[in-house]
Amino acid sequence: MDMSEATKQGRKAASVIGYVLTGGGYLYCFVMLLVNVVHWWGAGAVLAYIFSPFLALAIPVISWIIEGTFPILLFAGWGAMILGVVLVSFAGKD
Repeated sequence: MDMSEATKQGRKAASVIGYVLTGGGYLYCFVMLLVNVVHWWGAGAVLAYIFSPFLALAIPVISWIIEGTFPILLFAGWGAMILGVVLVSFAGKD
């Protein structure tokens, strides 16, 4: 196996890991935010959550205010998504 083949395999692995991180982080954040919205505002708020993108960005601040704890796991999920996107973008460059 020459160097270009090893480079291709490394880029493919980085791309797969990036997509898994991005998808997993997104799914985790979506479920966590949905659970918080339903817990605070009841099942009727699910429609507001789905149709209001701003609500998804405001929930961490609302969570911090209501519960009094910093939502570190939510930001960890965002960090995983950002890392995944960076890996995919670097894997796609020639």
